[in-house]
Amino acid sequence: MARIRPETGFDTTLAGGATAVVNTLSLTTAPTETTGYMVIEPGTSNKEIIKYSGVSSTTLTGVTRGLALTGSADTAGTGLAHSSGVTVSMTNVHYYMEQLTNKTEANTWTAHQTFETAQILIGDGSTDEDELVYANNGEANKPFLMYDASEDAWVFSDNGTDTTKMVTGGGGLNAGEDIEINASDIDYVGDSNALDAGETIEGATLPVAVYQKAADNEVYACDGNDATTLKFLGLATSDSTDGNSITVQDRGTVAGFTGLTEGSDYYVQDDKTLGTTVGTFETKVGVAISETQLLIQRGNEEYIGTDTLTNNGDTSTAPTGASKAVFVGNSGGTYGSGASFTVYRKGATNVDNNDATGAVTKNLQLVWSGDTITLTSTDTDSGGTNPFTGSGTLYYYT
Repeated sequence: MARIRPETGFDTTLAGGATAVVNTLSLTTAPTETTGYMVIEPGTSNKEIIKYSGVSSTTLTGVTRGLALTGSADTAGTGLAHSSGVTVSMTNVHYYMEQLTNKTEANTWTAHQTFETAQILIGDGSTDEDELVYANNGEANKPFLMYDASEDAWVFSDNGTDTTKMVTGGGGLNAGEDIEINASDIDYVGDSNALDAGETIEGATLPVAVYQKAADNEVYACDGNDATTLKFLGLATSDSTDGNSITVQDRGTVAGFTGLTEGSDYYVQDDKTLGTTVGTFETKVGVAISETQLLIQRGNEEYIGTDTLTNNGDTSTAPTGASKAVFVGNSGGTYGSGASFTVYRKGATNVDNNDATGAVTKNLQLVWSGDTITLTSTDTDSGGTNPFTGSGTLYYYT
């Protein structure tokens, strides 16, 4: 409320009699201040404090009658009748001083204030309740500093809605002090990138695991039953259609889920949703940290497909994202169940497996070049080199 100011030394008289209930009073002389408090017949048993909200010529308007002689509530009480010519004065009205001392009244300061005191107290000193200090900016939700009674701790809010607990003890951090960080207090949002969708994706209601197709650089939903879609990029968190922008978060905590099992790993399912079981192929997207939040975590050496190699010179095209392949000879075949070895897209790209039986040496060789794995199978018999056949399976992993 705007502060009401007194007019020093103002005294006048009633220009006419007044009943106990009228809300306009005619004075001999009008005050300069257009709002204020006055005492009619001060120093007598018929004294009455009034409050006025306007002045028209020499008449007080909007008069509140019968204000209490003590206290801070300037509400109407029981008025008194007064005769023409009695004194009306601005002196000895405690409501002017009450504006400066009453902590329950709202005040607006238009200039910087200096408090020459060792402490400023917020609250009544007896009630355990939230105490707030707001930044009165132009936002609908004001930033604030608050003592949260339910948490028994100080919190702050930069956006007027979400709160963050301050350092326990309120002492802040000093150089050299030990700092303790609890994982439950960390909410890492991560990076969100605006990309183009290659199909209709509805991630605003429920985030969708997506990959980026090399052919058009657009994003599509991952499918647990399609090995070509499993190079997990991130979670789409907005809705989009083919050729339009979509928001994809590639790390950190993603909200917007319901019913997650806290602590469980989540994988892409064969219907493109997320679940706690592995789909036909394995693509982990994260771990649930609450019923509504998933922390993005990618899997390691995840199974993403198989292929069969039989004859000398057979080739296999590695699935997108594959970096490791394990060859296992099928039981009962010419290669034998003992033929098992690993080849990599990078590093050990050329591996051999030899089996010497009498005068015959059987040799299997896998070579990974680009996206192609080639099988070479030969045996050495009486000085000759001949290819031989068998059956084996390649298991691909990320």
